[in-house]
Amino acid sequence: MHIKILFAVALVASLLLAGCVVAPQRNTMGEFPVCHTGAVNWPTNLILEQLKDEPIKQLEGGITMAKEGNANVTNVVTWGEFERLSKAGYEPAANYDLGMAGWFTSERGIIPFWEHAIPAKQSFIRPLPMNRRLLQWLPLDLGPQISHEKIEAAAQATKTGKSWLDFYPDTKITKQTSNSIELSADGFWVTFTVMAYGDFDHDGYDDALVCVSHSAIGGTLNYSFNAMLTRTNASERLRIIIAGDKK
Repeated sequence: MHIKILFAVALVASLLLAGCVVAPQRNTMGEFPVCHTGAVNWPTNLILEQLKDEPIKQLEGGITMAKEGNANVTNVVTWGEFERLSKAGYEPAANYDLGMAGWFTSERGIIPFWEHAIPAKQSFIRPLPMNRRLLQWLPLDLGPQISHEKIEAAAQATKTGKSWLDFYPDTKITKQTSNSIELSADGFWVTFTVMAYGDFDHDGYDDALVCVSHSAIGGTLNYSFNAMLTRTNASERLRIIIAGDKK
């Protein structure tokens, strides 16, 4: 009996880590299960704790992170190191390191979400449409705002109810897949990749983990970050969940 139970647990874990089909419908428990999309690619023979210490192959020798100018400089090769140093105030030391740090976001950024998310009781977000309809819902905070003036303008536009297309009227869709969409907007390539669904903040509503990438068109600046998005009814726009909001 114990062997059968252990085998079943191992099988479920293997299926989850290997990638599951995002189910828009409730399961037999009446819940929307925690699930990641095909955009997630991690070694299926590792548990999450091991994944934190597994070097990311795309980074080769890692990236350089610094704190307080060049007073404290160190090399980082694993998500565990990157997360710990980021919390301690370290940042990528140069534009090259900032761009390469995106691999931590895309390859390992699901770890905190996967550790805390639980099945949702209601969903107004799954699956996110990777088409022009998404532009009606996107928070302006996810746009390429690299100046204080742009950040303030976006905050004011949000307060007055402006949509993504109101604020970025030049937006064009350049690529689409089942899990991602690439836009050109305000001089940047902006890519949204849906990584996972689940109730991250434990309020009963489904949330989406999205990897956001900004790359300057004709320039060298590029960076990525993860955002948890949610909404509690079908008519409102998406909003960003701050990690501290998690109950």
